[in-house]
Amino acid sequence: MVWNQVGRWLPMVLLIGCSGKLNVGDVGVAGAGVAGAGGAGAGSAGAGSAGAGGLTEVMIDPGPGGSAGKNSHGFGGDENVGGSDTGIGGSTAGSGPLPGPGSLGMACIPAITETRAEGTVAKTKVTTASHCDFGLSCGANKRCEVIPDCPKASELCVAHRPLLAESDAGGASGAGGAGGAGGASNFGGSSTGGGPATDPVLPGVGVRDMTASATHLYWVEYGTRDSLGNYQHDGALRAYSLADGKTTTIADKLPGPRKLAITTDQAYATVDGAGIIGTVGKNQLLRLPLAGGTPTVAVDDVVLTALTSSGAAAIWNDHSNWRSATGAAAPVTLTQADWYATGVADDTHLYFFSASNGIARVPLVGGAAQPLVSPNYTFGLRGDSVYGVEPVDGGSVLDKVAKTGGAWQRIRALGDGYVYGLQVVGDRYFFASTDLGNQFGLITFSTGLVTNSDPPTRFAATYQRGQFQPVLFQATATAFFWSDGYAIYKRSLADIL
Repeated sequence: MVWNQVGRWLPMVLLIGCSGKLNVGDVGVAGAGVAGAGGAGAGSAGAGSAGAGGLTEVMIDPGPGGSAGKNSHGFGGDENVGGSDTGIGGSTAGSGPLPGPGSLGMACIPAITETRAEGTVAKTKVTTASHCDFGLSCGANKRCEVIPDCPKASELCVAHRPLLAESDAGGASGAGGAGGAGGASNFGGSSTGGGPATDPVLPGVGVRDMTASATHLYWVEYGTRDSLGNYQHDGALRAYSLADGKTTTIADKLPGPRKLAITTDQAYATVDGAGIIGTVGKNQLLRLPLAGGTPTVAVDDVVLTALTSSGAAAIWNDHSNWRSATGAAAPVTLTQADWYATGVADDTHLYFFSASNGIARVPLVGGAAQPLVSPNYTFGLRGDSVYGVEPVDGGSVLDKVAKTGGAWQRIRALGDGYVYGLQVVGDRYFFASTDLGNQFGLITFSTGLVTNSDPPTRFAATYQRGQFQPVLFQATATAFFWSDGYAIYKRSLADIL
């Protein structure tokens, strides 16, 4: 999980190079419709379709129950869309130019390489991977299509799509148009328009954290509230198999899960009790067997600022100390911690931010903390090295230092944008970044190899869901996953490289 303190923005996934007007304010979802005088609704909350090359944006408040919708924008003009507490169906008609490359049914936009951060030390060539317009994915035939559910062959697919209430199913097809196929939703629901969704639930606060093992992607969903803000007792821990794409529910009825870490055989999740909004909940750290079973309380009455793991041990920051526990054993204190500090562990040490000492480390068996390098950068671990991303000249540079300490050494320019998170998996680094100058709130995802000097590739993007909400992404050896807080998206690394 990577924290981003950008203001409130749309919770939609955009592929690089999208066009259209973006609203600032409440959380938004969108659909990409086919040409016509009015297509079907997208079959998901608040997603009507766009006509004649238009792009629909429907806004929903991220709080309990949602709020009235705001605006629907076509490329050729704006139209207002009515709202409801549970989402918006229906259709809209836009007007604008004929569809071109990147549009539904048209050829995918090919990859392009360009120089970024000109005139700075962050200058480098950056490759933007092949892609389609907003709400679409490049299919196996190199034509743009509605984002399919995994594991259909496509550059982009939905690994997890939340189920929506029947009232969110979307509207009927418009008359006299070719748009009856409906808009595509980055948020869930059917792409065929009309008809109810199954297993209705009200829109909730969605996916809160994700992590991965060698075999599965894991995540926690906070659960949902009714229109009065009453919690529906449906928080859950789920797993997605990297081998066959099947999703299983490990635990349900969790009382408001927020953070997640996975050990060799256990999941550790923080919960907040999910009381009425504005009241103090019951904060706990739960231990849940990955094989299924009854959760147990690992630590009671605790609020954690960080949660990670190494092997069989869970590791957390409780505002004052870094602590660790294995199974049912009592927690042990590793070292004193700053209130906000985050950390990453390897097999022998925990590496963490320290306000006074930059990045430090402490043995997992306990002992004195060792200062390593200053200043603090967002960082990841690989082999004998710590990799960090240095912000410089409005761009970023990848740095490196030995795990035993020393000084940062610049090894790779990353181009423009400020980096909010870094993961290193095998020989590949992944990072999330935003351009604070042009498209504030747009988070792009990039990757590259630490073993050569090839430029990074930007392959996907999202908008930060809300103020102080995490930007969720998780890299594995074969695929990259990210979430807008609702759905979880996947892109195979073989499609990027």
